[in-house]
Amino acid sequence: MQLTGSVPLAVSHASHAGTHGDRGEVEMGAKWRFIDQGGAWPADVSTFPKVVFHPPVAGAGEATEVLLPLEAARAFGAFSVNVDGAAWSSGTRRGLLLRRGVPVRPHATDAGARRAPRGERHR
Repeated sequence: MQLTGSVPLAVSHASHAGTHGDRGEVEMGAKWRFIDQGGAWPADVSTFPKVVFHPPVAGAGEATEVLLPLEAARAFGAFSVNVDGAAWSSGTRRGLLLRRGVPVRPHATDAGARRAPRGERHR
C-alpha cells in the first residue's frame, strides 16, 4: 500500500503589499494493488482513491472532490496496456471516467532508464 498526501503552500513578498501566503489543493490518497499479474491472473489490478480539498473561492466556500478509480494493467515485454475507470464527485457534480493507454516502458539496459513498477502510472 502506498499512502500519499500533499499540502502546497505559496508565500510571496512585495515591498508595497507585505508578505502573503496561501495554500493550494490539499490531496490525500492510498494506492493498493490487490492483484498481481502472473499465474492464472492476466493483469495487475489496483485502486487509488483520493480526496482533494480545494481552497475556498470567494462566495463559493471550500469544495471537496472524491475520486474512486480502478486500474488494470498488463505488461507485454517493453509495452504495457492500461485500462482504468473512476467514479468522481465534486460538490453536486458526479461522473464516470474511462481511459486506456499503451505506454512504452524503457528497457532496463537503456542508460539512465528507471523502470516503474507494473500497474503504477507516472505522468
